[in-house]
Formats: sequence, structure tokens, C-alpha cells
Amino acid sequence: MRNFLKSLLVLALLVSAGTAYAKWQLRHNADGTSDWVRAGPSLEQETFAVGRHFLTVRLTDVSQYSTTYVPVDVTNAQITLVQSVMLDNIGTADALIQITIMRDATAYANVSNGTAHMTIANLAAGDEVGILDTYTPVRLTDNNHLHTGDVIAISSDGGPAADNGSAAAQFTITIEPK
Repeated sequence: MRNFLKSLLVLALLVSAGTAYAKWQLRHNADGTSDWVRAGPSLEQETFAVGRHFLTVRLTDVSQYSTTYVPVDVTNAQITLVQSVMLDNIGTADALIQITIMRDATAYANVSNGTAHMTIANLAAGDEVGILDTYTPVRLTDNNHLHTGDVIAISSDGGPAADNGSAAAQFTITIEPK
């Protein structure tokens, strides 16, 4: 009987503590994302996404026209930042980088900052190795809306010549909930 009363007391405490935080609940989705969920004023479901994702990819040679592809594993998200770092020196010109969202194996939208493509600058001294370039796309546009199954394509225009045959670059793409 004593154990039953202890169990009943613990259950009562859990129920009373749980009701204080019952308005917002954390939901884990099948695609790996999480949402805060609650019933809105008219009992419609309100959700707010949680978390940020980072995708890292290597473009083997920005001195040649080349493209690399990154699959997207989250939905209702946007690209908020692209960072690149050169692993080799480029010689003669800037490298222009195009970021494209592919949907169903076709180009869906070019991600833009509103004015230009991402540019990896050619430094006169020729020491681009380790230099960080950043690119901030326009947020909350249809051209920057990702879904599970999309693919991000990163392409170089092949403008610069490489100092040593090829010029690799590492990219980190930051994706946040929309």
C-alpha cells in the first residue's frame, strides 16, 4: 500500500509539472529536424523549426568549369551563409561561383545575394590558400527555399588559371529553418 501511495504521489507531481509546460512540445521529425509545436488560438497547429545544419563539400578545381553536388536532407529551410576557403592558389582572375538549387534533376533556382554571384578573389600576391570568403544569400525568397530531395549545385566559371595545375576549394553551406 505504501508503494502504491508513493507511485500515486509521483504521478500527481509529474502531471502537475507537465501541465505547466504543455503549451509547447518538442517534436522530432523523420527527416532529422525538430520543431516546437503548440495549438494556436484557433486550435490550429503552430510550429517553429529548431536547429541549423552545415553541409561541407569540396570543389576539386575552380580553375576549370566544374560542378559538385550536395544532397539536401531537410525541408522548409534556406541557405543563410556560404563560406569557402581555397586549398590551392589561383593565378589570373577571380573565380565566380554559382549556387543553384536542383529539384527533380533540373535547375530550379539560382541562389543570389541580390546583386552578384559568389566571388573568390584572386589576390595579387598569389596567396589565396587559407583565405576565407563568405557569401550571404537573400533570405525568405522562393529562390532560396530548400526541400528534402533537393540538391545544391556549386559551380565554378573556370575563370582563373591555377598556379599548380588545379585549385581546390572547400565550401561550408549553412542551412537554417525558414
